[in-house]
Amino acid sequence: MYEIVFGIHVIESIIKNNISIINKVFIKNNKNCRLKILEDKLKKKNIKMYYTNKNYLNKISKNKKNQGIVAYIKKSIYKYNEKNISEMIKKKYNFIFLILDNIQDPRNLGACLRTAASININAVIITKNKSANITPLVRKISCGAVDKIPIIIVNNLLNIIKKFKKNNINIVGLDERSKNVIYKTKMTKSIAIILGSEKNGIRNSIKKKCDYLISIPTLSIMSSLNVSVVTGICLFEIIRQRNYI
Repeated sequence: MYEIVFGIHVIESIIKNNISIINKVFIKNNKNCRLKILEDKLKKKNIKMYYTNKNYLNKISKNKKNQGIVAYIKKSIYKYNEKNISEMIKKKYNFIFLILDNIQDPRNLGACLRTAASININAVIITKNKSANITPLVRKISCGAVDKIPIIIVNNLLNIIKKFKKNNINIVGLDERSKNVIYKTKMTKSIAIILGSEKNGIRNSIKKKCDYLISIPTLSIMSSLNVSVVTGICLFEIIRQRNYI
């Protein structure tokens, strides 16, 4: 079974991180410099390439902004699972985990993954039900982050939280009503930060299991921030506190 991906960043990332999943590539006849460079990389890796026109590329990518290149790849089989979480936390590292609870918008999911990859996060954990899948659009928005960081899709988030708590990993949830402001909250120890769905936030059952809830202060009546923006603020505040930047 194959699925399509498109865009220069996405395919560059797959070549670098997971080239074995590429089956074939369709590329535009009239290429710009970036496409020519990518074409050379594909030739060196002996990837099957077919030259075609813009209309055909738009057809197979369903009129998405494909940047003149579309690839067929093996349908996503994730290298990481819940067992990998147990292996990770045995290492006694100062962890940063991002948990996305029912994020349904693929653009938001892709943007969250891109931000997570920018700080070399230990893993992103996504709930299986009522969440966006890793689609070609998610791959494109993430700019290849899907192939750079561990993504673990779980059936039961409560079990994962329980496992984290047993290993002294703080569970921190985002809630705009919390009086605990993120910038006054110490986050230098191992942490799993949870962000909820665009509409409802973190589920109450998950919220009750958090060690504490935090909020991001805003200066206007527009108190609600996009989940991908919140992801960036939270993750970069964590690494700022740890003097990584």
